[in-house]
Amino acid sequence: MDANLAARAAAVEALGRITITRIETLPLRIPLVVPIKISSGGKRPAVEVLLVRQHTSAGIVGIGETQAWRRQGSSETLASLTQVIREHFSPLIVGRSPFAIASIMHSLDEAIYHSQYAQAPISDALYDLQGKLLGVPVHQLLGGKCRDTVPSCAVLFMMPTLEETLAGAERSYARGFRSFVVKVGIDLKTDVENVRAIRKRLGDEVAIRLEPFDQGRRNGLVRRLTLREHDPYRHALLIDYRVDLGA
Repeated sequence: MDANLAARAAAVEALGRITITRIETLPLRIPLVVPIKISSGGKRPAVEVLLVRQHTSAGIVGIGETQAWRRQGSSETLASLTQVIREHFSPLIVGRSPFAIASIMHSLDEAIYHSQYAQAPISDALYDLQGKLLGVPVHQLLGGKCRDTVPSCAVLFMMPTLEETLAGAERSYARGFRSFVVKVGIDLKTDVENVRAIRKRLGDEVAIRLEPFDQGRRNGLVRRLTLREHDPYRHALLIDYRVDLGA
């Protein structure tokens, strides 16, 4: 056998012997500079993040992340996510190959059906492990890179006064953001004033995307807000959780 081919075969065989030895959970509660409130529930003073580290027999560690955000049907807490991963998922993962991602994720879904928030950091960590073990970026495992950069939006939460809202927009602008998500849908008059003021303060070069609260979708305020007579600057784009019309 050719020496190079033999070496490659040995490397593949070595990868096949690597197993996951331990699942580590790291719950974090990261304070927000300003508490935020979404359409349901009270104000949130912090973001609750759960990091998951998968240790292997090769000494390589894969890292995944999820959130206990409690929105859109999720009622997860850091405690519940940690419990599911430690008590239900870990026994199904330890001892298996990090390359058996399809089989592992199927086992997890069978154990706790529809547990996406708990499953997410497991799949992330498995892909992270695969990339590290193979020495390639994860995008090569998922079909290849589509672009070199990804634009990001700053979310503008509505503050008690318009000037406070505009000050938040200016801080994000100074950090380099040129696309802004504005929460709308509670009160049409206030929504129009906010969008108009943000456009005037930041200029025509920025993109303004309107993200409705659930109430806004139900009562049609957002649909009316996007009409031209309510948006003389005609630069607002509508974002819906189901369809991003601005895309």
